[in-house]
Amino acid sequence: MQRQSPAAVVGSSGTGKSSLVNSLRGLRASAAGAAPVGVVETTTVPTPYKMAPGTIWDLPGCDTPNNPSSTYTALLAQRPFTRAIITGATRLTETDVGLVKYFASRGIPWWYVRTKIDVVDNTEDEASDVAVVERLRAESFQALRTHVSGGEAEHVLVVSSRRWELGDLAILCTFCGIVRKEAPRSSCNQQ
Repeated sequence: MQRQSPAAVVGSSGTGKSSLVNSLRGLRASAAGAAPVGVVETTTVPTPYKMAPGTIWDLPGCDTPNNPSSTYTALLAQRPFTRAIITGATRLTETDVGLVKYFASRGIPWWYVRTKIDVVDNTEDEASDVAVVERLRAESFQALRTHVSGGEAEHVLVVSSRRWELGDLAILCTFCGIVRKEAPRSSCNQQ
Protein backbone atom coordinates (compact mmCIF):
# COMPACT_ATOMS: atom_id res chain seq x y z
CA MET A 1 0.00 0.00 0.00
CA GLN A 2 1.28 3.45 -0.88
CA ARG A 3 1.94 5.76 2.09
CA GLN A 4 -0.31 8.78 2.41
CA SER A 5 1.22 12.22 2.73
CA PRO A 6 0.94 14.01 6.04
CA ALA A 7 -2.40 15.38 7.22
CA ALA A 8 -2.62 18.38 9.54
CA VAL A 9 -5.18 18.74 12.32
CA VAL A 10 -5.47 22.48 12.89
CA GLY A 11 -7.75 25.02 14.53
CA SER A 12 -8.25 27.26 17.50
CA SER A 13 -7.11 26.20 20.94
CA GLY A 14 -9.65 24.06 22.77
CA THR A 15 -11.46 22.68 19.73
CA GLY A 16 -10.56 19.05 20.36
CA LYS A 17 -7.71 18.58 17.90
CA SER A 18 -5.77 16.11 20.08
CA SER A 19 -8.95 14.23 20.99
CA LEU A 20 -9.75 13.93 17.30
CA VAL A 21 -6.24 12.62 16.58
CA ASN A 22 -6.77 10.01 19.29
CA SER A 23 -10.13 9.00 17.79
CA LEU A 24 -8.58 8.61 14.35
CA ARG A 25 -5.92 6.39 15.94
CA GLY A 26 -8.49 4.33 17.86
CA LEU A 27 -7.22 5.49 21.25
CA ARG A 28 -8.95 6.93 24.28
CA ALA A 29 -7.21 9.83 26.03
CA SER A 30 -6.04 7.57 28.87
CA ALA A 31 -4.40 5.00 26.56
CA ALA A 32 -0.64 4.60 26.34
CA GLY A 33 0.72 6.62 23.42
CA ALA A 34 -2.38 8.80 23.11
CA ALA A 35 -2.00 12.48 22.30
CA PRO A 36 -2.19 14.46 25.56
CA VAL A 37 -5.46 16.32 26.04
CA GLY A 38 -6.48 18.91 28.58
CA VAL A 39 -8.50 22.00 29.39
CA VAL A 40 -5.43 24.22 29.09
CA GLU A 41 -3.09 24.62 26.13
CA THR A 42 -1.63 21.11 25.93
CA THR A 43 -0.09 20.68 22.47
CA THR A 44 2.69 23.27 22.30
CA VAL A 45 4.65 22.05 19.27
CA PRO A 46 3.58 20.29 16.06
CA THR A 47 3.49 16.60 16.96
CA PRO A 48 3.48 13.76 14.42
CA TYR A 49 1.60 10.53 15.02
CA LYS A 50 2.58 7.74 12.65
CA MET A 51 -0.12 5.34 11.63
CA ALA A 52 -0.95 3.24 8.61
CA PRO A 53 -0.84 4.51 5.99
CA GLY A 54 0.73 7.88 6.89
CA THR A 55 1.26 10.56 9.49
CA ILE A 56 -1.24 12.81 11.21
CA TRP A 57 0.18 16.02 12.66
CA ASP A 58 -1.45 17.44 15.78
CA LEU A 59 -0.72 21.16 15.66
CA PRO A 60 -0.90 23.58 18.58
CA GLY A 61 -4.10 25.56 18.74
CA CYS A 62 -4.12 29.08 17.39
CA ASP A 63 -5.58 32.19 19.00
CA THR A 64 -3.40 31.84 22.09
CA PRO A 65 -0.54 34.07 23.31
CA ASN A 66 1.89 31.35 22.15
CA ASN A 67 0.28 30.95 18.72
CA PRO A 68 -1.61 34.07 17.69
CA SER A 69 -3.68 33.81 14.52
CA SER A 70 -1.45 36.45 12.91
CA THR A 71 1.50 34.01 12.83
CA TYR A 72 -0.30 30.66 12.62
CA THR A 73 0.03 30.27 8.85
CA ALA A 74 3.82 30.55 9.24
CA LEU A 75 3.60 27.48 11.49
CA LEU A 76 1.59 25.67 8.81
CA ALA A 77 4.09 26.58 6.09
CA GLN A 78 6.88 24.76 7.94
CA ARG A 79 5.55 21.32 6.92
CA PRO A 80 4.41 19.93 3.54
CA PHE A 81 0.84 19.04 4.51
CA THR A 82 -1.24 17.62 1.70
CA ARG A 83 -4.54 17.35 3.60
CA ALA A 84 -6.07 19.44 6.36
CA ILE A 85 -8.66 18.86 9.05
CA ILE A 86 -9.85 22.19 10.44
CA THR A 87 -11.58 21.78 13.80
CA GLY A 88 -14.24 23.98 15.32
CA ALA A 89 -16.06 23.26 18.57
CA THR A 90 -18.86 25.81 18.39
CA ARG A 91 -19.83 28.24 15.68
CA LEU A 92 -17.66 29.07 12.67
CA THR A 93 -15.02 31.66 13.61
CA GLU A 94 -12.87 34.13 11.73
CA THR A 95 -9.92 31.82 12.39
CA ASP A 96 -11.77 28.86 10.85
CA VAL A 97 -12.56 30.92 7.75
CA GLY A 98 -8.92 32.03 7.49
CA LEU A 99 -7.70 28.43 7.70
CA VAL A 100 -10.18 27.26 5.06
CA LYS A 101 -9.02 30.04 2.74
CA TYR A 102 -5.35 29.24 3.46
CA PHE A 103 -5.67 25.57 2.45
CA ALA A 104 -8.11 26.19 -0.42
CA SER A 105 -5.81 28.83 -1.96
CA ARG A 106 -3.00 26.26 -2.00
CA GLY A 107 -5.12 23.50 -3.51
CA ILE A 108 -4.83 21.41 -0.33
CA PRO A 109 -7.91 19.23 0.30
CA TRP A 110 -9.61 20.11 3.59
CA TRP A 111 -12.55 19.24 5.80
CA TYR A 112 -14.14 21.56 8.32
CA VAL A 113 -14.91 19.29 11.28
CA ARG A 114 -17.37 20.40 13.95
CA THR A 115 -16.16 18.61 17.08
CA LYS A 116 -17.63 17.99 20.52
CA ILE A 117 -21.09 17.28 19.12
CA ASP A 118 -21.87 15.09 22.11
CA VAL A 119 -21.66 18.08 24.46
CA VAL A 120 -23.83 20.46 22.45
CA ASP A 121 -26.69 22.16 24.24
CA ASN A 122 -29.88 20.57 22.98
CA THR A 123 -31.86 23.79 22.94
CA GLU A 124 -34.36 22.51 20.47
CA ASP A 125 -35.03 19.24 22.29
CA GLU A 126 -34.19 17.04 19.33
CA ALA A 127 -35.71 13.62 19.62
CA SER A 128 -32.50 11.80 18.73
CA ASP A 129 -28.76 11.99 18.27
CA VAL A 130 -29.37 11.82 14.53
CA ALA A 131 -31.38 15.04 14.68
CA VAL A 132 -28.56 16.78 16.59
CA VAL A 133 -25.97 15.57 14.07
CA GLU A 134 -28.08 16.71 11.12
CA ARG A 135 -28.76 20.12 12.68
CA LEU A 136 -25.09 20.74 13.51
CA ARG A 137 -23.97 19.62 10.05
CA ALA A 138 -26.52 21.92 8.39
CA GLU A 139 -25.63 24.90 10.59
CA SER A 140 -21.90 24.43 9.97
CA PHE A 141 -22.43 24.04 6.23
CA GLN A 142 -24.58 27.19 6.05
CA ALA A 143 -22.03 29.23 8.01
CA LEU A 144 -19.20 27.99 5.80
CA ARG A 145 -21.16 28.65 2.63
CA THR A 146 -21.94 32.18 3.79
CA HIS A 147 -18.34 33.12 4.54
CA VAL A 148 -16.24 31.10 2.10
CA SER A 149 -16.79 30.92 -1.62
CA GLY A 150 -16.52 27.29 -2.64
CA GLY A 151 -17.50 26.05 0.85
CA GLU A 152 -19.24 22.95 -0.42
CA ALA A 153 -21.36 20.58 1.64
CA GLU A 154 -18.86 17.77 1.22
CA HIS A 155 -16.36 19.82 3.19
CA VAL A 156 -18.35 19.75 6.46
CA LEU A 157 -18.28 16.87 8.95
CA VAL A 158 -19.41 16.50 12.54
CA VAL A 159 -17.74 14.14 15.02
CA SER A 160 -17.66 13.11 18.63
CA SER A 161 -14.36 12.04 20.14
CA ARG A 162 -16.18 10.34 23.01
CA ARG A 163 -18.87 8.54 21.05
CA TRP A 164 -17.15 7.30 17.92
CA GLU A 165 -20.37 6.03 16.38
CA LEU A 166 -21.97 9.50 16.46
CA GLY A 167 -21.38 11.58 13.34
CA ASP A 168 -18.92 11.32 10.47
CA LEU A 169 -15.75 9.72 11.85
CA ALA A 170 -15.84 7.02 9.14
CA ILE A 171 -15.75 9.65 6.37
CA LEU A 172 -12.84 11.40 8.08
CA CYS A 173 -10.99 8.07 8.29
CA THR A 174 -11.38 7.65 4.54
CA PHE A 175 -10.07 11.18 3.94
CA CYS A 176 -6.99 10.32 6.03
CA GLY A 177 -6.54 7.02 4.18
CA ILE A 178 -7.28 4.91 7.24
CA VAL A 179 -8.72 1.52 6.37
CA ARG A 180 -11.50 0.49 8.72
CA LYS A 181 -11.51 -3.16 9.65
CA GLU A 182 -14.82 -3.44 11.45
CA ALA A 183 -18.31 -2.02 11.81
CA PRO A 184 -18.97 1.73 11.74
CA ARG A 185 -19.64 1.88 15.49
CA SER A 186 -15.89 1.78 16.14
CA SER A 187 -12.99 4.16 15.67
CA CYS A 188 -11.01 4.14 12.44
CA ASN A 189 -8.00 2.26 13.71
CA GLN A 190 -9.56 -0.56 15.74
CA GLN A 191 -8.44 -4.02 14.68
